[in-house]
Amino acid sequence: MRAQYGPWDDQRLTEVLSGKRQPQPAKRKHALPDFATIHQELQKHSHLTLQLVWQEQRESHPEGYRYSRFCDLYRRWLRNREVVLRQEHRAGEKLFVDYAGATIPYLHPQTGEQSDAAIFVAVLGASSYTYAEATAGQDLNCWIGSHIRTFEFLDGVPQVVVPDNLRSGVTRTCRYEPDLNRTYQEMAAHYGVAVIPARPRKPRDKAKVEVGVQVVQRWIVAALRHRKFFSLTEVNQASRADVLIVDDWAMAPLSDTERRGFLEICDDRYQTRSTVLTSQLPVSSWHAQIGDPTIADSILDRLVHNAHRIELQGESMRKKRTGKAAAGVSE
Repeated sequence: MRAQYGPWDDQRLTEVLSGKRQPQPAKRKHALPDFATIHQELQKHSHLTLQLVWQEQRESHPEGYRYSRFCDLYRRWLRNREVVLRQEHRAGEKLFVDYAGATIPYLHPQTGEQSDAAIFVAVLGASSYTYAEATAGQDLNCWIGSHIRTFEFLDGVPQVVVPDNLRSGVTRTCRYEPDLNRTYQEMAAHYGVAVIPARPRKPRDKAKVEVGVQVVQRWIVAALRHRKFFSLTEVNQASRADVLIVDDWAMAPLSDTERRGFLEICDDRYQTRSTVLTSQLPVSSWHAQIGDPTIADSILDRLVHNAHRIELQGESMRKKRTGKAAAGVSE
């Protein structure tokens, strides 16, 4: 009796002719998130993070991907979606400048009125060496003064300054021939630097300062949110404190931007200023939370090896207080 065969597809035909069975494509355990919508949300809301998006996804899909896998899949989707030319920076060539979106409030002692201090951020292209200061606003005087103090801080000038298209610096935006403010142009001529504004709506042209702004907003603005200031001098003194305290360190896995930004902070403070870290995780777990093995080794080499360590044993004091309060209520 002749066997009956159905039609063969290309895969089955290849297996028979080559004698090798083709591996079956792996089936995904979970459906992929809608990364296109997630990407639009991240572009629309500047302070939205992947971690918050992941937490929202977990609420609707409790059996979904873990945070590290979620980030890997998103970055893989992003790489397949866009082709990006990597920028190469030479030492001393470019200085990227911008204002942070967040501000720090301070009170006038005489009147009690509140003002918002603008945060000027400047980042060198090759080393990511960062300078930040609080100013009264974003007007021309503050803009020029911040540049001058940045040059003094760096003890030199770059070849090119790359600003955003702020009104104080650029009077007419253009992709090819933007018009600079006359005073800004005269300052650049005085110091012998060229000014090449970033293209409008092209944040990758100034990606260095975008990362610097994130670091400043997360490690300075957010850290000082509970402090009250009565002058710009106090704001600047607090932002340049000799002791940096990082509370609840590494409670969540660090993103690539966060770990690179923290490495820059560690490099800047290493053997020059004090850094205090508090964490509910043991030091042995920090390496995994940082993520990238090379960056993790560099961070821990600066933080742990020459550090004074205090390890607390026993039950959490918060739990004890909660237990006593509950006992008091029951009585």
